[in-house]
Amino acid sequence: MRMKEAVKTYKPLIEQALREVIRERAKKYGRSMILRRFYEDLEEFVLRGGKRLRPLSFIMAFRGVRDPKDALGDVIRASTSIEFLHNAALVHDDIIDQDTIRRGGPTFHIKYEKFYESIAPLRAKLYGLSFGILGGDELFNIGVDVLLKVSFPAERRLEALSYYVMAYSEMVNGEALDLHMAVSDYEKLKEKDYFNMVLLKTGSLFEKGILMGLALAGANKKVKEMMSKYARNMAIAFQIQDDILGLFGEEEVIGKPVGSDLREGKATLLIVRAVQVLDKTKKEKLLSMLGKKDISKEEVAEAQDMMREYGVLDYARRVARGMADQAIDIIERCDITDDSKEFFRDLADYVISRLY
Repeated sequence: MRMKEAVKTYKPLIEQALREVIRERAKKYGRSMILRRFYEDLEEFVLRGGKRLRPLSFIMAFRGVRDPKDALGDVIRASTSIEFLHNAALVHDDIIDQDTIRRGGPTFHIKYEKFYESIAPLRAKLYGLSFGILGGDELFNIGVDVLLKVSFPAERRLEALSYYVMAYSEMVNGEALDLHMAVSDYEKLKEKDYFNMVLLKTGSLFEKGILMGLALAGANKKVKEMMSKYARNMAIAFQIQDDILGLFGEEEVIGKPVGSDLREGKATLLIVRAVQVLDKTKKEKLLSMLGKKDISKEEVAEAQDMMREYGVLDYARRVARGMADQAIDIIERCDITDDSKEFFRDLADYVISRLY
């Protein structure tokens, strides 16, 4: 199944299931005005946008081993768990990065900061951060609840749940590395440091989401090992493209300010490579921009020019292409259906060509 066909077939079903799950949760707990609002805002945030690549990969991994038609409702519902975990991470990540925009709208904590400005102005910022933490926590909990209740054998649900918890743990560790790297000596950072961080922070959700789908389908150990390798290579390619878009994309398309990685001092592959190859004067200029909260558009443009002039942008694109090609090579040798191979080939190509 081509990726476009999978998106057309499954994305509406995934989003319908996301909505249903949150509304079931709201019906159970939303007995007061603020809790009703809380779940309405969670629903709006989760459904505001997003490519749904993780639940799509979950479904197509399942489909690579077993025809889902006899359990399609449960497969779709189970796939939402990894999307809830992804959104939990986004809510918390926006707090950590002090971001105000996500998918063209306010980040979850900023929405609550604005809400409380008219009620408790002196505590609005604190309440915004507090509701952001609570929102991310609840999205994580919803994902767990989904996996506990789908109609698959208990041992398969337990295996899927173990991958879910592992993904969250790895993601937390990746975030910790990402934070520390932003205040490290950039000249001492190596590409392997970047790759290790990415595999934990970004790779965990792709890899474990695929493994969750395989676990529920009853896949064998060899298939899981190969799909794990595929996901890790594909995730690195995905993150490199994300880094490229963060500096060279269009704000209206990517849904967040261009240059935010510079502002936050993120040690992206672009930065790690640039520090290695720029001449002394330009390197000092770039280092002075990293972590600069009031960085100007002119400075962002200057950083872009340096990256182009010294081949940093082209280098990052080559590395991403190489990772995607490795992922495709692995998928060709994996014992899954041709139908799913087609999807995962397309996915590897898509992650390095996407514009948002």
